[in-house]
Amino acid sequence: MNPTRILLSLLIMTALFVFIAAFGCGDDDDSSSEALAKEDDDDSEPADDDDDNNDNDDDDDNDDNDDDDSTIDVQIVYDDGEADSGIGADCAGCAIAQGFTPPSYPATLINVSYYLDGPYGLDNNLILNVYYATEKGQPDAEPVYSSDPLRVGEPDDWTTIYLSGVGELQGNPIVSGQFWIGFEYTVDLGIGPYIGWDYEGAPNDDMWHYDGIDAWCGFADYGYLGALMIRPTVSIPASGE
Repeated sequence: MNPTRILLSLLIMTALFVFIAAFGCGDDDDSSSEALAKEDDDDSEPADDDDDNNDNDDDDDNDDNDDDDSTIDVQIVYDDGEADSGIGADCAGCAIAQGFTPPSYPATLINVSYYLDGPYGLDNNLILNVYYATEKGQPDAEPVYSSDPLRVGEPDDWTTIYLSGVGELQGNPIVSGQFWIGFEYTVDLGIGPYIGWDYEGAPNDDMWHYDGIDAWCGFADYGYLGALMIRPTVSIPASGE
């Protein structure tokens, strides 16, 4: 089952690519960007102190404090593992993003895995962006972290980007609400690469598109549901899983 797609169709490398209509965020402007969709190819709490306990209580308290400082790594997954299609953006500076809610806080992003749908696209045409929420509960226009242009990885497979050494993230955990992982495109060619899109098995409808200027739009507002195949791993307190 294919989602509805509108506007200009073009044939590239024997595969059909269909532009999704400009979302119309912000002021009407001929420079409004478009998203691009690819045609389918088929813990525990510390024990309470007891005043009657002996001096060993101090050691117990130290153990409890050690437990409080421990963390676990959790991967957040919204897709079912199968790409029903792929989504990209067709203008330099435009971006697509998927929203995530950590299981507890504070949550520190340590890596991101993404699925590349199909063989199309150019190396160095993707920048990984991490966005925190504005007061309106949507991605900030300015990412908290941006990578260098990426070598995009193998087609029809998962690629992992390790972020444990990134100071902007390790010293700045998510303390409430959502965060977004997105990919910004560097050229205007409109030929991908495409991030896997699961629209049949995914219950999450928090995909967003950035117009390259100042506006975010939710894909769900225009009938495009599901989840981008992006899987962040966060480090959270062991007691808060």
